Parts: sequence; structure tokens; C-alpha cells
Amino acid sequence: MPAPLPTRVRVASLAAAPLALLAPLAVPLAAQVDFSALESMAARSVGPSGQGGRVSAIDVLHSDPDVIYVGAAAGGVWRSTSGGNAWEPIFDDQSVQSIGVIAVDQRNPDVIWVGTGEGSPRNSVNHGNGIYRSLDGGESWEHMGLEGSRAIHRIILHPSEPGVVYVGVTGSPFGDSRERGVYRTRDRGTTWERVLFVDERTGAADLVMDPRNPDKLFAAMWSHRREPWTMTSGGPGSGIYVTHDGGDSWTRKTAADGLPPGELGRIGLAVAPSDPRIVYALVEAEKSVLLRSEDGGRSFDVVNDDDGVNPRPFYYADIFVAPDNENRVYRLASPVDVSQDGGRTFETLVSGELVHVDHHAWWIHPDDPSLIVDGNDGGVAVSRDGGHTWQVFHNLPIGQFYHVNVDMETPYNVYGGAQDNDSFRGPAYAWTFQGIQNHQWENLGCCADGFDMAPDPRDGRFGYVMYQGGALLRYDRLTGQLRRAAPSHPEEADLRFNWNAALALDPVRPGRVWFGSQFLHVSDDDGLTWRTVSPDLTTDDPARQRQFETGGLTIDDSGAENNATIVAIAPSPVQEGVVWVGTDDGNVQLTRDGGASWSNRIDRMRGAPEGAWVPQIHASVHAAGQAFVVVEDHRRDDWTPYVYHTEDFGDSWRRIAADVDGYALSVVQDPVEPRLIFVGTDRGLWVSLDAGATFGRWTHGVPATAVRDMVIHPREHDLVMGTFGRSFLVLDDIRPLRMLAAEGAPERLHVWPGLDAVQAILAQQPGAIFPGHQTFQGENRPFGARIRYWIPEGAAGEGGDGDARGAGETPGEGGDEDRDEPEVTIRILRDGEPVRRLTGPGTPGVHQVEWGMDRAGVRRATQDAPDDPEEAREPGGPLALPGEYVVRVSLGPDTVETTLRLLPDPRTSYEPAVARRVVALQERLLDAQRRATGAADRIRDARATLARVQEVVAAHEGERADSLAAHGERIEAGLDSLYRAVEGEEIQGFRNEPDLVTSRLGTASGEIGSGRWAEPSQAAIRALERAETAVGDFASRVDAFLTTAWADYRAAVEAADLDLFGPGG
Repeated sequence: MPAPLPTRVRVASLAAAPLALLAPLAVPLAAQVDFSALESMAARSVGPSGQGGRVSAIDVLHSDPDVIYVGAAAGGVWRSTSGGNAWEPIFDDQSVQSIGVIAVDQRNPDVIWVGTGEGSPRNSVNHGNGIYRSLDGGESWEHMGLEGSRAIHRIILHPSEPGVVYVGVTGSPFGDSRERGVYRTRDRGTTWERVLFVDERTGAADLVMDPRNPDKLFAAMWSHRREPWTMTSGGPGSGIYVTHDGGDSWTRKTAADGLPPGELGRIGLAVAPSDPRIVYALVEAEKSVLLRSEDGGRSFDVVNDDDGVNPRPFYYADIFVAPDNENRVYRLASPVDVSQDGGRTFETLVSGELVHVDHHAWWIHPDDPSLIVDGNDGGVAVSRDGGHTWQVFHNLPIGQFYHVNVDMETPYNVYGGAQDNDSFRGPAYAWTFQGIQNHQWENLGCCADGFDMAPDPRDGRFGYVMYQGGALLRYDRLTGQLRRAAPSHPEEADLRFNWNAALALDPVRPGRVWFGSQFLHVSDDDGLTWRTVSPDLTTDDPARQRQFETGGLTIDDSGAENNATIVAIAPSPVQEGVVWVGTDDGNVQLTRDGGASWSNRIDRMRGAPEGAWVPQIHASVHAAGQAFVVVEDHRRDDWTPYVYHTEDFGDSWRRIAADVDGYALSVVQDPVEPRLIFVGTDRGLWVSLDAGATFGRWTHGVPATAVRDMVIHPREHDLVMGTFGRSFLVLDDIRPLRMLAAEGAPERLHVWPGLDAVQAILAQQPGAIFPGHQTFQGENRPFGARIRYWIPEGAAGEGGDGDARGAGETPGEGGDEDRDEPEVTIRILRDGEPVRRLTGPGTPGVHQVEWGMDRAGVRRATQDAPDDPEEAREPGGPLALPGEYVVRVSLGPDTVETTLRLLPDPRTSYEPAVARRVVALQERLLDAQRRATGAADRIRDARATLARVQEVVAAHEGERADSLAAHGERIEAGLDSLYRAVEGEEIQGFRNEPDLVTSRLGTASGEIGSGRWAEPSQAAIRALERAETAVGDFASRVDAFLTTAWADYRAAVEAADLDLFGPGG
């Protein structure tokens, strides 16, 4: 991972409950903190989603095909009820997010079964922990067992017996296991029986049922094994098995039945729904073939033995038959091919021009074969004409990112490369009305898989990007040029690069870049020339260099199994020349002199598995000798987390994070508070507040997807995560966690210093004006200046005796609703003068209020006066001047304060003298608004008095009462006429009335505000003058009416001995 330019996390309102976390540090702090109390400190999903991510499972409701369920290989279960226009994740609360199969009970769609762990074991395969069931359409889930299965590829529900379910367990590809094969339950998952087991290396690759005979099932059993340096598909256990009694007994098909002789590999099966006598089998063998049976699977004949009939079986081997035509066969591979003649010939149906390649899931409506849903490495696509045209959905943020990086622009950008989906740069937050959208994510890479990215800190136009196998490129964002920049060896030695090679920029020497093969290379001239500064830092074990023969029956030398390579480089941000290197064969190498000498520190790491992967090293900013190392060995079936910490250049180590769930993938230490440590595993994010003594899982906004990489932004204190299943996540402003780690929680009210807040001008997005639901919008950071404060348990004001406002309401204008929750009062001051008054939640915990960077405003002329002006919510007004402000937070007798700065938009020019002229106009406008509101209040007061008098008069009879009533009606008409200058005439429809007082004020406000801090325009000055004239005329007319017509009316009422006006009325 590149040296951490950055680090950061986010909060909104951290309602605390059992936060008795806040005692002295005698007890490890994390043991005292209940992270559920910090639930509003949720990470934001910022995308991207345009590139998609691997989809491994699909099921659709037959009776309503707009209801689609999608399982992402590492991103959970998503549901659409609108045919894909909008999606929602429905599996995020579960402890795993890798999905292998989804099965909806079509008789009772509230029942949904999900098998976890994807069944196509490429080098980036994701793993599960068994089978789940929902009884309420996905609203809640129950784990139903098979916890050690690792990968479930098929679930079949009995069509007439709801208690019977069959499960095809592929099992772990990395080690022997008895929890694989075909399982059956007869009691809705309460108990399971394994009804087909071959051996500990052979699992179920496919499972299909005869549509007319649920007791007849075919199972494709697959013997396979993955190791870090090779993959073998095929073995003695592979084959086709059939049962005619619901799984009680099975018969293996042999060469005598038409199968190829010798060992077999992965097999895909399909039974024709329209004629179950027709059965297809796509068989990996020494000579792979497509078989067809016309007697229900008793015997098979070869219908296709072309060289490309089964191109890459370990990754995709599924076939499907059209529900209405037993001769139409679909074959999923890099494209989707279709045969119209029973498999004898194929033509491409879905190419990579419009729909992403590498297809893993396929659903055809049983009653309408023109409706197809496809799942591939780029997400989901739907065809409604049998596959001739496709709609691709770009609104699923399920990207599988290997790395993450950030820059120092404002707003800052997030960088990373994704599995089979290139490399991207996009905003962590956006100064646009529509937030973060896909078009803001620039694709800076090429050639399928993207990996690490490193923007050049000297000039953001340039940077480094790579694709698989060490193909390093230097990009130019302006022109789009990608210049090859990978090193070569001066003696023409073969360089071994990992599929996911190591790249790092030097944090001490700007412009220096490090890159790893089996050697460490360094360049100081943008990759034009390189120096090799190490010997071979790997074990150079020939047994681990077998990539040329990997694949088993079908060779698959893509480079994904390259081994004995460097996979992690971490130059020290403290001391030049200190560089850590991790390899994929178990070495942790250190140089302290820029590469002149090296020492391997792995032997000092007690308990670390020999020969394991070292995917990440984090060099601490706190000391040159301090580092964190991640070791992981899941590729050899060891799922234990290994994270180590040294403070003496690796002479000694302590192991941390041994109690987290999942194997460790990434680690980062906070650059400010060393006790705060984050660990990413394949099961989510874990946080330690006590220097690694204990960890707790962070669930707020971070599902249990693989957190492959993390970086903390140094300016904005955000923790940015690159996840392998949910794209990028941003946890804003981690300073509350720093406080908890450093000193526990304060015993009194506390407010954090504010981050600099930019008065950004929000722009419209390019492209569609009305994007609809299909357009992905990443969660944007709220606009404004963030004020974050802490309330301890038992604080004064808790329980309702504080400053009462409607807790949770947006600060600003509001009415006098019931206010049961305690609140804090937040006062903004400049040079001792009040600028703004806000309120916020007053319950224990951490809370966040966004100040809109405005001054106090004036209640609108159309709004009634509050019953208690001191208790009313203060309306917002014009933008406050850039500069430093004091923030004072009060709860009961406690008051704390801090400062924050407002900055002008850096994209505009700012002259203080000009800004003061704008403020002068704002003051005139506020004064005009006060006069207008005051005059309107006088009308409303008169109306209220008139109503009381008329009510009394109506209770009397006689000529005098009739005369007073008529007089009152004339007064009411006069008041209504005056008030029409504020609200206009009530009509059905809409009328533009620019001469209204409120219209004049609104126009002036818009004209003045539109220029922000630029020199006021002539139009703005004229609009203000016209508004002032309109207000003056309105106020004069109101005063004249009240001193003449109203006074006459009052005298008439009092002459009738009705004293109903009260003092001053």
C-alpha cells in the first residue's frame, strides 16, 4: 500500500446508552465501549457503482418479475421491487457478505434461502459460513447451519414439500473438508443430512432437479484444489451422480454411459424444462465436451467437442436450457453463447461490447423466455427480448477494490483499482446539488483488473496505475495517456510480478516510487529508469513457481497464480531509507539503508505460519522502528487472523487482533493517537482503542464485507476504506475515537475543534437533469460547518431540564412543536458578537450539528410571531463572512467552547473590502425584512383583535350591534387589502406577483446572494432599493390605516361600552 498521504472517520448523532466507557484507562478502554452506542457514527457509501462488481446469484419472483434478488460475490444480497430501477441491501446485518446462491420459494415468496460463499474459486474467491433463511421476504434472517461449508453453489426447493430443501456444497477450495457434497433437510433446515459425499476434496459444482419428478436429481461433483501458487481442477472424485429417490441413494455415471474416459473436472448440468428426457452436461476432461442425453440421463452422447466448448471451467461452467425449447442452450463463459440446435453449434448472444464479460448467474422466466436476468463481473443486466438487447444497471455499489488511496485536493479524491473493472478516481464528497454520481468517477486504468493507484503529490494531473501481473502505467489525467512505466532487469533476468503487485510512493522523498517483483525497484524520474536495490527478497522456491502449468485439466496461466513475489512495500514516513517489504511466500524484509542491506524479520514473529501471504505492512508515523504487519494464510485453509506490531525494527513482535472474526487483510494506525488502530478482515472493520489489546467490530455503515485497504486523510481525519464488495466507504472525522482511545470519555460536556468549513458554491451536475432512480448517488457529506460535541451520562439537562428544542430537528427556522427531549444550545460568535443560535440533541453520547455558515436571519413576513421569542428557533439569514468563529455549547450550567474557520470557495476570488460591501447590503436587507415583518405582525394582531370583537358583537342584537358588525367587516376588508401586499390574493392556480413586498425582498435576497462575495451588481443594488421602497410604502400604509380607520373602529367599539382591545390595542 502506498505510504499514507491520508487518514479519517464520520459521526452524526452518537446516541450513547451504556457509555460507561468513560472511566480511567485502568481497564482496556475497548472493553468498556459498547460500539452500539455510536450507531449514528455511520460510514458513507460513496461508490462508485458504474463499473459494477461480480454477481454470483440471481432469483426472481415468477408472479412479479419486478422483484429481483441479487447476490454479490462479496457485497451481500440486494432486492429490487422495480425491475432494477432501485435496489436496497437486505443482508447487511449478517456476519458474512459473500453470496453463492439465492432461492425464493415461489409458492410462498416470503421464504428465501441464501447460501453463502461463491462457488467459482478464482484467486479472489470470497467465502461464506453456511445457509440462511428469511421468513419475511428478506426483512430478517436466521442462520440455518452448514457453518463450515465455505461455498454453497446450489439450493433446490422441493416443489410440493416445503420442508424439503437440497443444498449443493462446493466447500473450501483451499483444503480438505468433510463438509461438502449434497445435503438435504426434511424439516425446513432444523436438521441436515449429507446424502452425497465422495471425498474430502470433492464438492458439488452443480445440482439440478427433474422438473416433473422431484425425486430425481443430478449432481455434478468436482474434485479441485487451490494453493497460493497453483490451481488444480479435476480428480478421481469428479463425476455425474443421479438419484431417483430424493437423495437416499445415488448412482455414478461412467464412461459406459457416454462420459469421457479418465479423470473429469468441473461439470455443468441442465435438464430441459419442456422435455426432461433431454439432459445436458458440459464436462471438463482431458478433452472437454458437451454431452446430451435423450433418455433422461441414462446415457449421453457427445454433441460438441470443439476446442472452445468449455473455455475456462473453473471460473464458469454453467449451462441453461430455454424453458420453451429443449434445443436452445445457453453457455455462460466470458461471453454468453447460445445454441439453437441442441448444443452442436454456438453463436455469441451477449458480447463484451455492451454487457460486462465473465458471466456467473442466469435466470430465465419460466413462462416468458424473452425475460432474462444476467449476473456477471460487472453487475446485473436485463433483457426483455430474449437477449437481443440489454439494460445494464449501474446503481449497485458492489465494486471489489483491492486498494485505496487519497489525494490532498479540496474536496479530496479517492483512488483504487477493482477486480476486473479497471481503476478509478472520484470525490470523497462533492460540491454539487446531486451529490456523488457515477460520472464523477474517472476511469484512469485499462485492461480489466485494477490494483493499487498512487496520485503524484507534486501534480495531481499525473500518477501511477496498474493492471494484473505488474503492468505499471503512469497516467496523465488531462490527455488520457497511459505510459508504460514498469521496471526491467539490467541483466534480462525474468521478473516475477504478483497478480496484485506492490506499489508505494515514498512519503519522505516526493517523486520517488517503489515497485516490487521478486526484487525491490526504485525510480526517481517518474518510472523512466529504475534501480534494483535488493536481492531476491522471496524464498525463490521453485515449487511455488508453477504458474505455467496451473489449471489442472484445463491450463489457466493468466498470471493469477504468480508466486514468490513482493506484495507489500512500506517506506517509513519518519526516516528515509527505512523500507519494509512483504512477500507472498512468507518473508518480512527490512532495509534501514535504502536497500544496501536487508534482514528477514519473519522468524521473530511467533505463531506466524511459515510461507504465508504478507499482503500489507503499515509503517507507523510515530516512530521509524514501529510497524504493523498483516500475515494471512487462507489460501492454505488457515482462516486465522494474524496481525503483528513491532516498535524496534522487528527485533521483537506482539500479536494483536487475534480475537477478530475473519482473516486479516489490512491495518492502519491513527497518525495522531497511536492507541487507535483499525484492522480490516474479510468480515468487516474492527477497531481498537487500547493499542490493540482488544478489538470491537464496527458495524455502523460497514457490513461484513472484506476491507482490503484503509487510509486516514491527514487534513480531514476521515477513515477511507477500499472494500472488496461494497466499493469505497468513508467514515468521517474519527476524532471522537481518538479521544476515547487517548483519555476515555470526558466526564463533562466537551466540544471538538471544528474543521475548516468551505463556503462552497454548489453546482449542477452535467448530464440528465432528472436522473430517476437508476442513477446511483453516493452518500454526500452534509453541507455546512460541522459542530461535534460530547455529552456524558448524567449531564445537567438530561431528562428535560436543559434548553428544550425538538431533538433531532434541523437547526434553523421552526415552530413550537412539543419538545420532550433535552437539547443543547449552540451559540456562534465573532469578536464577541452573536452571529447564530442553534440547538442540538442533549442526550448522552457524541452528536453532530451542521451549521449552514449563515448569520441569524429575520422571521418571514408571512410567519406568525412565536408565543415565546426566546424559546423559538432562530431563523437563518445571509452567509456569514469568512473568518474565525467561536462555538459555544451549553447544557444546563455547563458551557464549553471551541473555534472554527469559515473559508471562501477556493475556486473564487475573495477580497475582504468587497465582502464588507456585500455585508452592508445584507444588513440593509435584514433591516427591510424586520420592518416588513413588523408591519405584517401589526396586521395579524389587528386581525386577532377584530375576530374577538366580532365574536362578541355577533352575540348581540340591535341596530348598534349591526352597525358595529358592518364596521368590522369594512375594517377586515381593509386589513385584507393591506395584507395582500405580503401574501397576494388567494386564487386557484399560480400568479406571478413581483410587486408584492415579499417578492421584492426575495428578489433582492437572490440578487445579493447570487454573487456570494463578489462586487455587488447594479441589479442587486437596484433590487434592494426597490425592496426598501416597497417595504417603506407598505409600512406607511399599515401605519396610516391603524392610526385612522383602526382608531375610528376602536372608538366606535368603546362607545358601545365594549372594552375588548386591551392595553395598547
